[in-house]
Amino acid sequence: MVGVAFQALLRNPLAEPYVLGVSGGAALGATAAIVAGQALGYWTSISLSEVGLVGLYVRQLSAFVGAALATLLIYSLARIRGRSSSYSMILSGVVFNATSAAMILFAEYLVAPDRAQEILFFITGHLSGESARWSPPWWWPCCWEWSCSTATPTS
Repeated sequence: MVGVAFQALLRNPLAEPYVLGVSGGAALGATAAIVAGQALGYWTSISLSEVGLVGLYVRQLSAFVGAALATLLIYSLARIRGRSSSYSMILSGVVFNATSAAMILFAEYLVAPDRAQEILFFITGHLSGESARWSPPWWWPCCWEWSCSTATPTS
């Protein structure tokens, strides 16, 4: 969905979140939250999951903020003489994505092995650390609606 929106907005078939660097910004934001969680746990006995309801979604919120900031940064880097072209946005996004990947790898090198594994699992979409009871309430009706709309009758 987002890839189609980017392609229509920029009028370029190469535009997608991975090429534009938006996904790199989201991964960098989530990595920053995990690293900050380790630093918070190192200096105090509090973990981010004990902060309350907001603590449950810290990684997700940080990923969203990282994606938004990356989008703004890439757009500002792509502006040439007050105008931006889709080509300069794509090139800026590729450079930002490579830079954010290097920063994530450096953060994985600095943190403890269990946090490095948590970063890797979150970036790849692994859900083993998440529990279904803390999922947002809108998730289950959306899954049900999708499964009903895509099901084909068998007879």
